[in-house]
Parts: sequence; structure tokens; C-alpha cells
Amino acid sequence: MPFPPIRPPSRGSPGTGPGAFHTTCLWTWLLFPSTARKWRPFSPSILTLACGSTGLRLAVGTPGTQPGVSEGLGFTTPLGLERLMPRPCGCAWPRPSGASHRRNAGTGAPSECSRSMRRFFRMRIAVFDYKAVPTNPAGSCHLHMLQGLCREHEFTVFAVEFENPCPERIRFVRVPVPTRPLALLFVAYHLVAPLAYLWYRLRTGARFDLVQMVESNLSFGDVSYAHFCHRAYLRRYWRSAGAKGLRGWLRWLDHWLHALVEPWTYRRVKRVVVPSHGLKWDLEETYPFARGKITVIPNPVDVERMRPPADFDREAFRAGHGVKPGETVLVFVALGNFEHKGLPLVLQTLVALRDRPLRLWVVGGEPDLIRSWQKRAEGMGIGDKVHFWGMQRDVRPFLWGADVFVLPSAYETFSLVSFQAAAAGLPLIVTPLYGVEEFMRDGEMGFVVERSAEGVGWAVSLFLSLNETERARLGLNAQRAVEAFGVRNFVARWKAFYSEQVTSLG
Repeated sequence: MPFPPIRPPSRGSPGTGPGAFHTTCLWTWLLFPSTARKWRPFSPSILTLACGSTGLRLAVGTPGTQPGVSEGLGFTTPLGLERLMPRPCGCAWPRPSGASHRRNAGTGAPSECSRSMRRFFRMRIAVFDYKAVPTNPAGSCHLHMLQGLCREHEFTVFAVEFENPCPERIRFVRVPVPTRPLALLFVAYHLVAPLAYLWYRLRTGARFDLVQMVESNLSFGDVSYAHFCHRAYLRRYWRSAGAKGLRGWLRWLDHWLHALVEPWTYRRVKRVVVPSHGLKWDLEETYPFARGKITVIPNPVDVERMRPPADFDREAFRAGHGVKPGETVLVFVALGNFEHKGLPLVLQTLVALRDRPLRLWVVGGEPDLIRSWQKRAEGMGIGDKVHFWGMQRDVRPFLWGADVFVLPSAYETFSLVSFQAAAAGLPLIVTPLYGVEEFMRDGEMGFVVERSAEGVGWAVSLFLSLNETERARLGLNAQRAVEAFGVRNFVARWKAFYSEQVTSLG
């Protein structure tokens, strides 16, 4: 005698809330598959089954209908139990040998199960980064991604510093290594981070579906989030950077160590994510074996946050930071490595135009670096025209208070600060830079110049000749051009990228 059909319990019955209902359905499906086939409460939007190499992962939930249900309930079973569970879409389960079920037979189109799996499978992702903090270029990108996707995947961050945007969902494992000099940080992180990872796994029993790192900063992993090609930089741009002394040698050593490990990293990882098509070209030209595994996801620009608020008193800010009436303020922003970023060229421009009403704000740099450059500016006779403001947690007021952003850098892979300056409504004076060239139009949003004191001087002189209306037009054009690089688009691209990785796990 067949087991009688099971109907959903009424919502008013004791112990029959949504969780109990889903549990009843689940056990019915497990124990009485023939009966469960007659009653199909589980559509692909409710039941998601994903078979990987370690077992069967099942999730129950109806996304978008009840708060919290979209997370579902999940567990893993040994291979073989899937034979008892028919797929909601009618696809055959893969053999234990791991035969693919991601495509419909004959058509090659993604099956309904494949689409459901991509939509609901929560990956466990380990993220390795030196500093996942707002002031770090790569780290700030990771923060936006983590904040946007922490409800869809389970993240554990292994970092020296981490400002957790969602502590209740994202785990943090501190990697205790020194952060200076960068070459020491590279070596120490390579040694200590794997130990922290192993200890965390032994202590918690955690397993990860994906390991993601920055560039070649780790000796193992699945995804490299690359913001630089160190070998290409050393080959093409290092000599023109002008780095000297002990600081320059230590910076060269850091690039050399990265370049030494890059081939090993990019051969072993499954995917490489880069912020610009220019960097993609550099990596493919330097490492031909990386072709076909590189995805471009432009860095995020919080356009709304960068816009000057209505209550910002620009004139008061300028006066409080030493600007006299009628002066034009250039702003130069960099974390460090001022030679590479082109600060010497800007200083030479100020020397050439010392009788013009110009002032330079330099934002960024550690105290010892600032002291050496202050002495250099004073030796050039322009100490009264240059102000070093050091590291700022919030650079926006300096962008809002300036008249034009200048960055004649030797090499950039995206130059996030240039995008931020444009979003703040500033005209740009820049060299041809990866990332920036994807939106910048010479003469419409500022000026693209050759990397020389003459080129920078020409652009600054031309900007000084513009009236307020013409300057505002350049800034408005730049602001509109970077709107496509917003945080929402950035998170959507990462979501799509991880969906592709979910499919590859199936």
C-alpha cells in the first residue's frame, strides 16, 4: 500500500511554522521519494541541490518572500545519497565519478538546476589581504565587495589589518606580521599567513570552496585579485620612476620579490581578476599562459559619497588651510612612492610658475617621507607654496577644496584616486594611465599630458587661463563620466564572477 500523500500543515498548527514545514518536506523527500514525487512543493526557487566533489549540499528557502529565508538551511551528505533525491528540474544526478550536470543533454544550455545552484549556493571564501581598510587601494575594494556580498557567501578574512564592515557575518583572522618595509611584509606574510590558515582550519574544522588573495602575496589559492604587474613595471617604468637612496632600494626589492613569485602564482590560480583592461594586457603580454583566465572588474567609486555636500563651506576650508584669495590650488594625492607618482614634476612646475598665484596640497605619505620632501621643496625655494598634509582618513575635503587634481604618474593600473577626484567634480591633469584612459577625454575633463615637467607646466598654465565657468564644465564632465564605475556595478560584477565559480564547483 503506497504511503498516503502528505499535504502542507496549516500555519496555525502548533510547531508548524515555515521552518517546521520545510523540515517536514525535507524528511519526506529523503525517506519517501516515491511519495514526494507526487507532491512537488519544492520548485527550483525553494529547493536547491548542488553536488560537488565532497558531497551533496542542500539549501531550503524562498528568496525575496521572507526575511532570512533566502539564506536557507544547508548541510552536506556523502555521495550516493543523491540517488534518493530527484532533481526539481528533472535532470539526472551526476555519477559519483563527478560527471557534469550543468548542461541540458543535446542543447548545451544551462539546466534549471545549474541556474538554481548558481543562485543559491553559499560558497565559503577565504580572503587574504595585507590591509583590508578604507585607505588601502586593494583593501578598500575588498571592503566594498565584502559588504555587498556577505549575505550571499561566507567570508573569512586573513589580514594584518581589517575594518570589518559586517562583524556578525564576516570572520576575521589576524595575521601578526610587521607592515614596514613592504619587502619584509611580503616575506613575513608569505610565511605566517599559511600557518594562520592551517591553524584556523585545525581549530574550527572549517573548509573553503575558494581561496582568494591579492597579486602574488600568497603561495596558494584559486583567485588572484591583481592590482599591479610588478615584472612589467620593473622592465618598462622603474628607471623613469627616479627612486633613490635606501627607500628606493627597499621599494625595488619589494617589486622584485613580487615579480619573482608572479609566474608561480599566475600559473597555479584558476582565475585572475584585474581592475582595468590595460593591466589585463600587461599580464597577458608578460605571462602568455594567463590568457583566458583574466576577468576585468573596474574598481568601485562611491560617486554619491564623493560629491560635495551642500553644507560644505569651501572658502572656510581653503582659508583654514593657508589658501589666499585668488590662489589656484593643485591637489596631489598618494599613499607614498612620490617619485613614481610624479611629485618631482609638479614641484618643478611650481618653480617655473613661482610668480603665479599657485599652491600645492600634497595629501598622503608617512611622516618620515613627508619630512624628506618638505626639505626638498624648501631647497627648491617653494616651501611656502607646498603644504604636506600627511595620511588622511578622509581625503574628500581636500578634493572639494582644491581647483584641479594633478597626477603625472609613471604607471598606474587603475588610479582609484583619479576616479575619486573626478567624482568630486575636479578637472584632472594626468598622464595616460590605465583605467583613467577608459573614461578620460583630453580637453573635455581636463588634460592628458606627457610625463615631463614641460608637459605638466603646459597643462597648469592652460588651466590658469580658464575662467570659472570653463573650469566648472571640465569638472562636471569628469563627474558624469565616472558614474558608470559606481559601487553597485562593482558588487554586481563580483556577484556574477562568484556565480561562475559556483558552476565550476558543481
